[in-house]
Amino acid sequence: ANSLWLLGMFGFTHGAHEWLVLGPLIEGEHLTFPQIFAAIALAAAVVLLSFVFLHTLSSLASPIRRNILKLLFARDHMRLMEITRELGIEDHTKVVFHLKILKEWGIIEQDIEKYYSLTREGMKTIDCLKTLENFLAK
Repeated sequence: ANSLWLLGMFGFTHGAHEWLVLGPLIEGEHLTFPQIFAAIALAAAVVLLSFVFLHTLSSLASPIRRNILKLLFARDHMRLMEITRELGIEDHTKVVFHLKILKEWGIIEQDIEKYYSLTREGMKTIDCLKTLENFLAK
């Protein structure tokens, strides 16, 4: 995921700079190879950033996943049954399902002692969640 961010940001910044100088060229002059590359890089960056953004949003789509992330942020690390009790969910397999999704997406990790915690991506996701909640609260 980090490489996607880096590639996306490179493409976006490089492409955006070049895109700004494309205006006069689009009006009739020929495009150079670097300008064509810049346009392609910008388009690729938009696609990559959209993918990463949608991935993050989909991780936040479930209230159970949002609450798991909030718990792990507040407590640093927790085991399955602690999370299940805190969420007030009787069927722990529901929580396992959501933990598995968050783990596959690299948002949380599980150590050798079976404690779950947020990854760097998880911390970014929490920041995104806070931003969304603040925006919706206005």
